[in-house]
Amino acid sequence: MKLLGVELTPVWVPIERRLQTFTVAMYVAMFMVLPFVTYFTAIGLFFTQYYWISIGYFTWCFYDNYFSKVPSHRVHFPCLFQDYRHKMVSWL
Repeated sequence: MKLLGVELTPVWVPIERRLQTFTVAMYVAMFMVLPFVTYFTAIGLFFTQYYWISIGYFTWCFYDNYFSKVPSHRVHFPCLFQDYRHKMVSWL
């Protein structure tokens, strides 16, 4: 079936496959479009009586951008389970 020159999927494609395709499309759109929507919404709110939301949002963006690059204390993954190993032995 063609609609405006675009070939659509056949009718007999299962609904599960259509939902999977829709989910992937929404996932991709979320990462491609949502950042621009939030920035433009914050800029638009800056010129209204809700300017304080924009100031808070941009402050958080600056704060989060700085602290996401600061290294933190690393927890070594195998060390987390040493205590559990002793507890499991005493439990058995």
